[in-house]
Parts: sequence; C-alpha cells; structure tokens
Amino acid sequence: MKRITALWIITLLVLFVVTIVFGIILRLNQGNHIDLGPREFYSIMTSHGMTMIGIWTVAGLVAVRYLMNRYIRVSVALNWWAFGGTVLGVVLLWASTLIGKFHGGWTFLYPLPFYVAWEKWATPMFLISMSVLTVTWTIWSVGLLRSILKNYSLFRALAWPHISRKEPKEETPPFILISTVTLIGILVALITAVILFTLLFMEFFSDGAIQSDPLLMKNLTYFFGHTIANEALYLGLAVLYELMPELSGQPRFKNSWYIALGWNLTMIFILTAFFHHMYMTLFSRKNFKSLVRWLLILPVCQRQQLLY
Repeated sequence: MKRITALWIITLLVLFVVTIVFGIILRLNQGNHIDLGPREFYSIMTSHGMTMIGIWTVAGLVAVRYLMNRYIRVSVALNWWAFGGTVLGVVLLWASTLIGKFHGGWTFLYPLPFYVAWEKWATPMFLISMSVLTVTWTIWSVGLLRSILKNYSLFRALAWPHISRKEPKEETPPFILISTVTLIGILVALITAVILFTLLFMEFFSDGAIQSDPLLMKNLTYFFGHTIANEALYLGLAVLYELMPELSGQPRFKNSWYIALGWNLTMIFILTAFFHHMYMTLFSRKNFKSLVRWLLILPVCQRQQLLY
C-alpha cells in the first residue's frame, strides 16, 4: 500500500507541476508576452483544465483509499489497476489536445466536439481518453464503496443511528461517514459521464443519423463536471477530519446527530448544485420539457434548437 501510494504522490506532483506550467503559458499569452494563437491557446487551456480537475479528484481518492486501511481492508490490486487506467487516460488526453489540437475546452460543451477545427482523429481520441478515465474511476469508486459496505451497513456508514438516537451502540467514524457520502456523489457523477460519452460516441459514429438533444447533453456535461470538481473538495475534508486531531495533538473527532444530519444533507446539496449552470435555459418551456425527460431517464435523441 505504501509503495503504490508513493507512486501516486510522485505522479500527481509531476502532473501538477506540468499543469501549472500550462497555466503560466496561458497567463503569458494573455499578457501579450508570447503569442500562441487561438488554436494553441485553447488546446493548452483544455489540457490544463481537465488535467487539474482530474488531479484533485484522484488525489482525494488516493488519500481516502490510504486512510481507509485504519478501519477496513481494501484492495491493493484495484489501486494498481486504477493507476494504470489513469496514466493511460491522461496520455490519450494530452495526445488529443497537445498533438491533435483538440480545443473544445474543459467543458467540451455539445456540439463543440463535432465542429472539427483540429485533427480528425483528435475527437475520437479525446472521447476515448475520457471514457478510459471515467470507467476506471467508476470501477475504483465502486470498489471503495464495496469495501466500506462489507464492514458497515449503508445505514451505519451514513451515520443514520446518530440521527435517530443520541448514543448508538456503535459509533460511525466521521471519516467513514464523509467518505461514504462523497463516494456516492462521485459515483453518480461518473455514471452520468459514462452515459454522456456513450451518447457522444453514438452520434460521432452514426454519420449524422443520430443527433442528441442539446439540453440533455448540457445537463449531463455540467452535472458531471461540476459535481466531480465539488466532490474532490469533500474528499479533502474527509482527510482533514481524520488527520487534523493527530497533527494538532487534540482528541479525535466524534460523530453527533448534527454532523450526521449535515453530511447527509450535503450529499443532496452537492448533487443539485450544478443547476446554476442552467439558468439561461432552464425556464424555457421547450427546454423544461427536455429536462423533465432527462430526469426521468428517458432516451432523447432528436433535433432541438437550444437558446443560448
């Protein structure tokens, strides 16, 4: 476990430094100290944004995964597999952006990926890279949740006994509570991403026979992107809850009814926070109907004009 965690830390630090360099290059271009041109600028911006968000998500998963050993037994093999899938996904992503010049932005908002202003192979490679990353992290998250639920029931992992009675027979550690809440949110976001990239692949290889509903794609994209970025922060909070008492020499945090209630409500709040990206289109009657269809998980593949 220490060996794979050390490898993760080194790899993530290298990626972090590289993405910082990307950011500095972008700033220099904005300050007119260098001249990249729009194509190169947005290619680097796409690499910078997507890699940085991925770094924070993976760093949180690695840290939570390492500290879980204090409470439960988790799979080391799954960690190695997640490392390989992540590295492969990043290599494919950078190939599509830095070599193929894909520059649809970190949101790659539909239908931008299909207006090819880059190498033709860059779009499918970008979609493949994102599919590799999301499928890898989905399986990883399922494995972590499975490890928790093998030792704690869902009722206890979410600390519901702390809400229903003041002194439960068995305390749920705050670390387990926060990790469970966050992993559920991450898993929902990643499953959404798998659906999103499946639809994008279907349209890309249909030669125009399939055209997705723009509002559906916008909801899927922002739900995935906004939620996964937010959840990365809460993985960090799980680590703080666990390590801060040790580093400060204070007693360990204990669970209580208001902590349990607060984190259960947080799970709901995070999954609905992405709506602030939808204010421009949410209240159009036509678009509202499409949103309802999406919420009911009905397939929507039709032409629809989206009001921007």
